[in-house]
Amino acid sequence: MLLCLVHSLLLLYWLYSLNWSLLLYGKIIECVVLLLRVAFLVIIERKLLGGLQLRTGPLFVGFNGLVQTVIDGLKLLTKEVI
Repeated sequence: MLLCLVHSLLLLYWLYSLNWSLLLYGKIIECVVLLLRVAFLVIIERKLLGGLQLRTGPLFVGFNGLVQTVIDGLKLLTKEVI
């Protein structure tokens, strides 16, 4: 009887910790997917506006300008606030 109780308590503890870890992993995956979607939309916007203005745009940074969004984000994070 005691062994069954200990086993069920261990199972409940494992399920409780599993739920929190799944929740954490799910939120991390959601954040990564959201950041990738935003980066993709920025790339599409740059391509469309560059085509409308008849200029080459940021095609020289990385492969087809894909690194330009990351560099712009890093520049924004390291800017000094005046």
